[in-house]
Amino acid sequence: MNIKIKHTILPALAILMLFVTCNSGENNHTMLARADSLMYYQPDSALHILQNISNLQEMPRADRAKYALLYTQAKDKNYLAFTSDSLIHIAVDYYDSGAKNELAAKSYFYLGRVYQDLGDEAGAINAYLHAVRILPDRGDKRFQMLLYNNLADCSEHQEYYDLAMKMFRKSYAVTVNRKEKKDLFFSLRGIGGIFMFQECSDSALYYYQKALSIALNTHDSLWTSAVLCDISRAYYNKKDFRKAYQYISASIKIAPNNKNPYPGYFLKGDILVHLKQTDSARFYLNLSRRSPDIYDKAASSTALYDLEKESENYKKAVEYNDTFLVHYDSIQNMKKNAIINDLLHNHVLELHKKELSIKQQKNITIIISISVSVIILCIIWFFIADRHKKIKMLALQQELMQNRSRIRLLKEEIKQIHANEAGTNKSLVVHEKLFELQKQKMELCARLFQTSDFYKNLLSVEKLKIRKEKKLLIDPKALREYINNIFADPMQDLRDNCSELTSDDLYYSILYYLGLSDSTIFLCLETESHQAITQRKYRIKKKMNGQLFSWIFSSHTA
Repeated sequence: MNIKIKHTILPALAILMLFVTCNSGENNHTMLARADSLMYYQPDSALHILQNISNLQEMPRADRAKYALLYTQAKDKNYLAFTSDSLIHIAVDYYDSGAKNELAAKSYFYLGRVYQDLGDEAGAINAYLHAVRILPDRGDKRFQMLLYNNLADCSEHQEYYDLAMKMFRKSYAVTVNRKEKKDLFFSLRGIGGIFMFQECSDSALYYYQKALSIALNTHDSLWTSAVLCDISRAYYNKKDFRKAYQYISASIKIAPNNKNPYPGYFLKGDILVHLKQTDSARFYLNLSRRSPDIYDKAASSTALYDLEKESENYKKAVEYNDTFLVHYDSIQNMKKNAIINDLLHNHVLELHKKELSIKQQKNITIIISISVSVIILCIIWFFIADRHKKIKMLALQQELMQNRSRIRLLKEEIKQIHANEAGTNKSLVVHEKLFELQKQKMELCARLFQTSDFYKNLLSVEKLKIRKEKKLLIDPKALREYINNIFADPMQDLRDNCSELTSDDLYYSILYYLGLSDSTIFLCLETESHQAITQRKYRIKKKMNGQLFSWIFSSHTA
């Protein structure tokens, strides 16, 4: 016996260890994908996979959202009751962007399914309506059908018949183009039900008959029994009790064992009352009293009370009336408890909304504080940068003034040398010093120019390739006026060294000294002729001495 057990357990343990080993190497993302692929046709297997996923908090936010959606979907498809909406809200918060998105629509749909299961049909309707608003026009038609049907069912329970009819018709329109024509059963039966509530029995019968045809073709006894019962009610409303009796009898006969039979028993008993078959009516109404549903018990008791009263069997009538009163009191207590539960549920929802509002206000306050801080820092940075720029400009201007003073002294010294020692080596040395000071002055003016917006625009122009865009950044007249002002002293020095230079020659020389490209210089001079620029440079070379030309046109500042 022990040997047999050993031979049986060991292979089983080996298989189990292999399964565990394989799954341990499988990451959560892959398991989510497998569960998704099995959801429609094997929801129990999908739920099993999802239940084996661990370390949810360590998963990426996208995977957590997908897990929340799939797990809620799997529970719904396996008919497991929901106790909280916290899990599906993870998916709702992640996928909802306000735009049309099928995953966001699915998350709101399953939020509605959770609310529906928790008894909050108003919340379910709001969730379904939001799902409809963000549902893409093209997408999973089966999902669209489920969404419209669930919204229609909730709307019907809340007596929003116009909305329910609209959604059932949308479901029909989506489903009619799909291959699985059997799904039309739900929308056809739903449309018939709305017509019944609107007391349009003939229209209801038309749609019920079409639904019956689909149920018979699919050989589904549950669907067939349900729609036969609906047709019986329609004939009951038309007071055609014989046809009503035929259809309810067929419904009870074909109903599967797992279907609740008591509403059918009550309807058949009530029809038999109208057909004056009192003994048979008593039999079926007493069968319906065995229902675990207190509403069925109460309805059956009051129907039997009326039957016995009309038959002048007052003792029985009083008994049934007493039973009805007991059931009525229980129903009233249930309603009171339901109202209290609704109030508590609404109170919890309000607290949750209040917490979310406080959290949102805190987030807004943090965002505003950060924004104000950034703005203040930007303002401080601007003032610091502006102050630094001003200090730099003042330093350059001071250095420029010192340079002018030195040049003035050197010029005075040159005059004295020319008056007393013309042609001596000392004169050459002083001239060299003067030339170096003039070069320093040019460099200082260039550095001063580089602190201006004009220079920033020129740098931007250098980076652009399209001529039209370059033109937008340059105002040639304003630029020339500014350069003439900044480089007034260096231009005068150049003119002193070479009196033949024109104002255009001087301006071109300064632009070239600043290291600008030919294309930018063309824009500054408002010309497009490359030859004209080349000739100007050639003429300037003839007017200047070699040392001066080499300095201007060979040593760029940029």
